[in-house]
Amino acid sequence: MDLHFQLQLERQLEDNTLLAARDNEGGDGGGEEEQELVERTWEGLLRYELRLMLREGAWPEDPDFAEASEEVLNELTPEVNSYDSAVHRRLHEQRALYYDRFRKEFVSEVRRRDSKLADRMDTETAWQRRWQKNVQQIKGEFGGETNSSSTERAPSHG
Repeated sequence: MDLHFQLQLERQLEDNTLLAARDNEGGDGGGEEEQELVERTWEGLLRYELRLMLREGAWPEDPDFAEASEEVLNELTPEVNSYDSAVHRRLHEQRALYYDRFRKEFVSEVRRRDSKLADRMDTETAWQRRWQKNVQQIKGEFGGETNSSSTERAPSHG
């Protein structure tokens, strides 16, 4: 079921429940007997949580976070000003649920791609070694030049 539609249904149910409670208490819908929603501030999420997962493994260094302080790394997204009602709590819980699902999938994909990246880097290192060995063999066969330009890095493989 679509989250928006589900939340609308829950809000209607909450409204109907409040109306039924007011009717059972003999309320006329005016002023004091109507329940007010209490304001609430919902905590933000870690802003860079997913991006920081790329700091581990074979991923290249992120220049934006190379010199970042712990304060920056632990920064939260803005708080959400809302109300403390069943619907708003449910919305907050659903946000957390779907974010958690996304985070798990993201972590899984990062690990899978990190493994592939590490394999590619290992292959590139092996090609570099082979290149250096070939250059040394050619030098030995053709007079042993010691020109450093002939031992430069091999062209990238792949």
